[in-house]
Amino acid sequence: MGGGEARFLRENKLMTRTAVFFATLAIAAGTMLAALPAYAQPARVFVSGTGSDSNPCTYTAPCRSFAQAFSVVAANGEIDALDPAGYGPLTITGPVSIQGHGFASITQAAGGCSGPNITSCTAITINAGASDTVLLNGLLIDGQGTGSAGIVVNGAGSVQIVDCVIRYLNGVAIYAAYQLSNALVSISNTVASDNAVGIAVLHYNSVSPLVILDAITATGNSSYGVFAANTQVMLTNSNVSNNYIGVSFEGAGQVMANNSVLSNNNFAGLSALGAAWLGKTAIFNNGYGVSGFAYSFGDNTINGNGIDVYGSLTPVTPQ
Repeated sequence: MGGGEARFLRENKLMTRTAVFFATLAIAAGTMLAALPAYAQPARVFVSGTGSDSNPCTYTAPCRSFAQAFSVVAANGEIDALDPAGYGPLTITGPVSIQGHGFASITQAAGGCSGPNITSCTAITINAGASDTVLLNGLLIDGQGTGSAGIVVNGAGSVQIVDCVIRYLNGVAIYAAYQLSNALVSISNTVASDNAVGIAVLHYNSVSPLVILDAITATGNSSYGVFAANTQVMLTNSNVSNNYIGVSFEGAGQVMANNSVLSNNNFAGLSALGAAWLGKTAIFNNGYGVSGFAYSFGDNTINGNGIDVYGSLTPVTPQ
């Protein structure tokens, strides 16, 4: 064998060993990388008026907006506001808890907003999945007369709105239009004041979902304090006063008002074009106390209205 041929064989063997080495190294590196855990999104993130959306949304380096915080937080995680500030509009597409602590706000006033168009100039839009739970706690939403809607629920498994104030919108403060029969909305200790509509809940399928309204104050709304259609509504411990119509209900489903006050509404305290039940409820100083058809457990106060009952009020014996 000549020298050139021998050198060729040696170089060939070296190249082969080198290729095997790098191939083995690549396989080992791939195995090591595959074994590394995926980066986990934080379960709790923070926003602050002095924060920045370029921050990682930690307690010591908070974000500036709810939108950025939502893009960072894990599913079923929590967004906490650290101080009073406006944190901008937000579209929610998954399960999350937002803790505003009574001082986090969204000022949803914007140029170009006109009329009660709920598809534009909305503070919080919820487009979550059918099994997702969304909690909004301690938020102030102010439309300043030009925002269209406060909270619009297009889809979710469960939405809980607690300790919020929603006001000065030329549309609706809280609007839930159900597409799923198992949807549930619970609103408690919340004020919806000086809007066109306080709270509106509607359903379009054959099965009516349950809507829980507890300790609600709906006042000064130019049309409805509470409007419901094709839903099962429980209104308890609430005050619906100084609107054009206090509570309006129509279609399938039913509404129960218990231990509540419907007063000083221009047209009617209760306008019932569906099944409505009244218990321990005071209805006074409205144009009509009850307009339509309702059932009474006999423990209500319906007096001092322009017309106390226009339609029928059927007694129901408590069990």
